[in-house]
Amino acid sequence: MQSLADLMKSSKGVIPLSTIRKQSKILETMPNIGEQVDGLQAAAKEIKSHIGKVTNATDKLTSNPMPYCDALVERTGRMGRDVVDGRILYEIERKAKQILIDFKDNETAMTSTEALIDKANGIIVSIEDRDCPENTKVESITRFLKGGALLHLNSREATHWLQELGIEEVFLQKFAKNASVRERQHHILLHGVLITFDPGNNRYLWEIEKANKLLKYSLLKARWIKLEGRRQKGQTHAHAMAVIGLAEVANHIIRDGLHQENRNFLKVALSCLKLS
Repeated sequence: MQSLADLMKSSKGVIPLSTIRKQSKILETMPNIGEQVDGLQAAAKEIKSHIGKVTNATDKLTSNPMPYCDALVERTGRMGRDVVDGRILYEIERKAKQILIDFKDNETAMTSTEALIDKANGIIVSIEDRDCPENTKVESITRFLKGGALLHLNSREATHWLQELGIEEVFLQKFAKNASVRERQHHILLHGVLITFDPGNNRYLWEIEKANKLLKYSLLKARWIKLEGRRQKGQTHAHAMAVIGLAEVANHIIRDGLHQENRNFLKVALSCLKLS
């Protein structure tokens, strides 16, 4: 690198003072520029490593697609996932141990909650079945003002056993008059629904069930999210809410969506939880 004295020499004479000052400043900043170049190179390496991580994550998402409902309860992965999953799994487990019973029986309606719990457990003990889970019992009962009761059993296996075809019939006959099990309803948000769809017409619901090969009467009802009178001029699609009577059907819709007559595809936008 030339010295300041060399820069002052020129074949045409003495270099102007302003030029000398500019050259001097450039020489003074050369070490700083070198340090900045080193810093930029280090930053580039760090950015490159992050790009590699993002690329790997994208490859995993592409090669291992996961339905929305399964992603909610998948336990491995990000920091904090265990905390979220703990709440979700607790809610799923709690609901899986419940049975909602409707009945029209004044005598049962006037019976105390404690007496109903004893009655329910007495019926369970009286049912002779080898497949009955050990220590099956009703731990508590929630009463409703409009009638009916929500039974809270001590395990998921006990709930499944009590809902078996022959077992459920015997239990309901002894528990209350005109008793029946009400299936839990599952709400699913749909988007991109053509406004020609009439959610208040059962015929439309039956057509959707048939087109998607769903169990008959599993699509209980539907409604528009926004009132029809509040739509914009020229609007052709809108959001709707569907109410499903079976968890298996709801999971199927969450995973695959819905279509009508092989034309109108109704995509699932959101579901509260994975159902079980």
